Amino acid sequence: YETDDFPVSADDALIERAPVRLDRLVPVVSRDHADRLLPKAGDSRPLDVIGYPDDVFFGKILALRIFPDLAQSHIIAPVCETALVPAVVGLAREGAGIAWVPESILAHTNADNCLIDASEILPSYKLTVSAMRLKTPRAQIAEHVWNELLATSAR
Repeated sequence: YETDDFPVSADDALIERAPVRLDRLVPVVSRDHADRLLPKAGDSRPLDVIGYPDDVFFGKILALRIFPDLAQSHIIAPVCETALVPAVVGLAREGAGIAWVPESILAHTNADNCLIDASEILPSYKLTVSAMRLKTPRAQIAEHVWNELLATSAR
């Protein structure tokens, strides 16, 4: 993942990069705990949030782009943090708090509709899924796979 604000740090002389698709970091909450966790009009309760460490990609987005805007209208109460997206999803499913996860991951881990996308009332953030590879000579099959990946993403 990368964003316009937070591109992957790579030497463009060595690395070739291509955007594959768009995604969003969306707020999610357990359906069973939504009434307790989601803010309501005039509500001054703190928002229990599941965070990421500030030194990881999603943690930087939360700390610098999501939480500052959210803090203008709500008190943010971190209940726990982990760098592992599957752990964040699991904690959200159990009702530990509001979490931000990539929308594409939510689509693959929420077959039972246990989690609710709360991006209508809480902020989300645009992400780009990018493919990267070294700019070195490569086998013909590797070139074919790269071209197929780019063709598929263009559809």
